[in-house]
Amino acid sequence: SVAFEGLHNPVELDVPKNVIIIDPAAFRTCVGIEKIDIAEGLREIRFYAFVTCGNLKSVTLPSTVESIEASVFAYCDKLETFKIYSKDVVYGENVFQYSDNVNIICRKNSTTEAYAKEYSIPYQCFYYVDFANTAGTKVETRERISGEAVGTLPTLKRTGYNFKGWYTAKTGGTKV
Repeated sequence: SVAFEGLHNPVELDVPKNVIIIDPAAFRTCVGIEKIDIAEGLREIRFYAFVTCGNLKSVTLPSTVESIEASVFAYCDKLETFKIYSKDVVYGENVFQYSDNVNIICRKNSTTEAYAKEYSIPYQCFYYVDFANTAGTKVETRERISGEAVGTLPTLKRTGYNFKGWYTAKTGGTKV
């Protein structure tokens, strides 16, 4: 199925939750697509789904993705950022063939990190920083890329208590 083949008008493609499979070549040669953001729920992207989307710059895929088949993002020469939240993805051959500007952003120790290493694709890993009070209740979570600063730390307020700062451990930790 090539339902959208050749779409030329500039567009950001937001794929809704109820889509679980993107068919083969569904968006082939859609030079108008510049950004793809897919909601949780998608499991599989079939072969050639976005091949030769010449103006595609950014792709974000959810944690539900299980399979990206062969040549899905091949010949996307403007693709710069490919971010995927899924930890275990089965990759087909030549997923990024001739998409030489891509930088992968993925979870540490994921199959995507292994794929990037195997094919010498530049990548960065992201991680989560959880802020929790002394009772262990999470008050905030932030996503960060390795080497990126956490930024301004949250300040807690509770009547009758004096917040003294953040520490690396509940007891005996170092003040941050």
